Amino acid sequence: MCILLTTNANKDYRFILLSNRDEYYQRATQLASFHEYNNVKILSPLDLARKDHGTWIALNTENDKFAILVNYREGIKEAINPVSRGVLPQDYVVSNSTTRSQFLNELSAKYDDGELLSKIGGFNLLFGDLSSNSFDIISNKNNSDFKIFTTKDEYHGLSNSSFDEPWEKVRIGEQLLREYTENYNNSTSTINKEDLVESLFNLLSYNTMENITNDFQGNFENIKNSIFIPPLKVRDYNRNNVLAGQWYGTRTQTVILVDNHGHVSYIERNLHSSDDLDESPQTQKFEFEL
Repeated sequence: MCILLTTNANKDYRFILLSNRDEYYQRATQLASFHEYNNVKILSPLDLARKDHGTWIALNTENDKFAILVNYREGIKEAINPVSRGVLPQDYVVSNSTTRSQFLNELSAKYDDGELLSKIGGFNLLFGDLSSNSFDIISNKNNSDFKIFTTKDEYHGLSNSSFDEPWEKVRIGEQLLREYTENYNNSTSTINKEDLVESLFNLLSYNTMENITNDFQGNFENIKNSIFIPPLKVRDYNRNNVLAGQWYGTRTQTVILVDNHGHVSYIERNLHSSDDLDESPQTQKFEFEL
């Protein structure tokens, strides 16, 4: 049950995005790196558990397109759909689309879909241009189109429900991000980027999970209230299921900053990549100009 938080209100950074990926720890995943998708070089992690090798977050450093995906919760056991949701961020950042409608038309043609991506499981997708700081949010579970950052000082969050019906974790995250940003903006001393990044990772690690039990499904119902999900033991774990694992929780955290001069910092912190709870986190950092 992932979460993203974003704002354009920081005085030094026109775009800030925070992301937690909640997933089975041993689900095969490639750390963020530059690689090719449809013969175009993009920056993203990869979900290796499905043959599509999709992603939840992608960035094209040539055209400055960016997209991030969160699943729409449809039940604890979701069907495996013909097309992976993870191709959507990749499709957008390599597309020639300049508008929401153009992108949707491209997707409809590619997947031969008469409806809004009915072959794909429920999703929310935030996508847009980092240069113009213009972003849309679409979903195949909600016909509304939301455009964000049309004004200054906006704060938004998105998780596994509709954008206009946020879970408690989203409301908590938006408030914490607002409080931190206002304190940052009002500070009379200089806050270096490293301290800012660490503060944002601390926000992503805000844990309000209570009364964790051996009932995985019961715990699963509570994760909509916590930004960070601690290790949850999976009941009835099937070793032969490559999409699952023995432990579930927040496994990858990402912070993206775009400063007022167009410099991008992409920092990924991978907390878990297996069911070994004692493994050390791995950090990936990328810096480039728009």
